[in-house]
Order: sequence, then structure tokens, then C-alpha cells
Amino acid sequence: ESDNEKNRLVYELNKLSKRDLLKKYKGSKDFTFTGIYKESIISAILEEEHNIKMSPDAIKKTATRFSKKIKTQIIPKDIGDI
Repeated sequence: ESDNEKNRLVYELNKLSKRDLLKKYKGSKDFTFTGIYKESIISAILEEEHNIKMSPDAIKKTATRFSKKIKTQIIPKDIGDI
């Protein structure tokens, strides 16, 4: 996968709720206890389904940067940007 596709996948997974992510995850790791961040679940899903290894910190950075990139493409900042 290209970086853009990977970034979009991370962004789309990050938009899901923690409950939806747990439904999507079919692996053997136990995420039922409290204190688990959704980035950890996303990391496990990426590794299981797409063979992509990313740390939870990298997932958080990627999702944040990709959302900023999308917002700058959609929202004009000034009347001259249109």
C-alpha cells in the first residue's frame, strides 16, 4: 500500500469508536480491561489484517496529520482561497 492509502486507513480506523474497533478486532490480544487506548487496538488491527506494524504513537500522529491535511483541503481560509 502507498503511504497515502495507509494514512487514510489509519484515519478511518481512528474515527471509529473504541467499541466498534473491538468488534472489528478478531485477534488473540485481550483489550477488555480498562485503560486501553484505541490507538493500541488500531495497531493490533493493522498488524492482523494488513500486516502493517505501527506503534500507537505513530498511529496518533498519522491520524492527526491526515485530518489536518483533509481540513486544509476542504475549508478555505480566506475569500481569496476560493
